[in-house]
Amino acid sequence: MGSTTTPGGSGRDFQRLVAVVGIVLYVGALCLPAFHQARPGDEVQYSFMLLLVGWMGILVGYVAWFASPCIWFSWVMALRGEWLVSGVSALVATLLIVTFLATTQMHWPLYERDANPRITSWDLGYWLWLGSALWMLGMSVVGLFLYPPTSSPRRPPKQSAR
Repeated sequence: MGSTTTPGGSGRDFQRLVAVVGIVLYVGALCLPAFHQARPGDEVQYSFMLLLVGWMGILVGYVAWFASPCIWFSWVMALRGEWLVSGVSALVATLLIVTFLATTQMHWPLYERDANPRITSWDLGYWLWLGSALWMLGMSVVGLFLYPPTSSPRRPPKQSAR
């Protein structure tokens, strides 16, 4: 696993640092607006609410919400020192988050009033969400170089007694 030590410090300390910073960025994103839309009286869309209802976006073709479970999985794998898996998960999260930048108009499923408002701007919550995925991706690459996976020693096959 990636919990080996090097002369520069403990692998466990690095794992915790990477996960904690990723979590802080993500939680910071949840506390802030993600984007603004052209809908009078409901212009600001907060990240926390989007986390709660965003899964319904799959009904209209949005896949960006699934970046959050990928980020969560990346944290867990970083804490375990599984840098390759953490990095792949963070890469998938990053790509899913970036797909949302192509969205110019929201299509809210099951929403009667003004169901297709135009997105007018991206806010800090969105950028911190992306930043949390990019942090995990970058630090997973660093973790791979600092704490490369070690292969377990192979046991010779058991000889049958004759």
